[in-house]
Amino acid sequence: MTDVLFGLQQEFPGFRIWQESHGDRKRYVACRVLASTRPHSVVTADPDELRDVLSGKPGPGTGPAGVNGPVLQQPRGPQPSGR
Repeated sequence: MTDVLFGLQQEFPGFRIWQESHGDRKRYVACRVLASTRPHSVVTADPDELRDVLSGKPGPGTGPAGVNGPVLQQPRGPQPSGR
């Protein structure tokens, strides 16, 4: 376990936090422990971004509340039928 990962786990006990590796890429994953905790989950390669999101600091790509993730827009126009 890295010092960064251990620090994040100590700082945010309301989340299960771990690091995943895929080839040479690493990412941090945080999932809430209690249903009342927000956000539900966060996945990022940047530990500082993870810390900001879990602490409720607004940043690039966050929703209106600052912790809800990106605002997704619904596609417009004809939709594929799925057949």
